[in-house]
Amino acid sequence: MRHKPTREQWSAERLKEAIADFMQRHQISERLPTNPELLTLDAFPRHDLLNALHRYGGRASVAHVLDVPTPTRWIPNPLLHSQSALIAAVQSFARDAHLARMPRIPELRAAGRVDLANAIICAGGFHMLAPLCGLPWVHRRTIEERTVQ
Repeated sequence: MRHKPTREQWSAERLKEAIADFMQRHQISERLPTNPELLTLDAFPRHDLLNALHRYGGRASVAHVLDVPTPTRWIPNPLLHSQSALIAAVQSFARDAHLARMPRIPELRAAGRVDLANAIICAGGFHMLAPLCGLPWVHRRTIEERTVQ
């Protein structure tokens, strides 16, 4: 496990280096990374970078120092605004993952689809969306009980 710096270990220069490193590793050169990018692109969420960004003057200040534009304030997720798009995305994911049931959060995370998991939760949850998708919802405990027997 990588060591994440505590609040006392961040300096303006270290923050600059960490953000520049993150941008280089993920080939983001045209703007500062968005919050969802900081939370989903690495193996663990970069809450430390988010907090440091706010501590050192916010996005606009850090972007000015790094000489990059700030990202748009909000990038809409089409899955949150269209139930039919969400249902189609869930059905497509289940088909591609060869699942005969509603996908679970760990499966969505492993496939890099945290956005889909969040949209499902915002739409009422997995158990509410499963009938609309035509997929059975199997609770995690039920799956674990089947594997134990």
